[in-house]
Amino acid sequence: MAQKRKGQKRSTYGTLGARVPAGHTVPSVVDWVSERLRVLETQRVEVVGEQALTATHARSVGMTWEQIGAAVGITRQSAHQRWGRSA
Repeated sequence: MAQKRKGQKRSTYGTLGARVPAGHTVPSVVDWVSERLRVLETQRVEVVGEQALTATHARSVGMTWEQIGAAVGITRQSAHQRWGRSA
């Protein structure tokens, strides 16, 4: 275990195996992590939707699947699978 510095409270280990900051309880950390995961999932869904709209727009202005794929670091085939008409 890390050495305790003068004036610092030690952290304890929670049931999740993560360090729980001194002064916090495991349930408060679990609540925080749960809420953070919900927020991140909402943001992920929004980003996926924005990517689909942007890819559709990119195609409408003449970009190729190769250009669209390169913009996000995937192959043209992957871009077409993800955002093509049959998707």
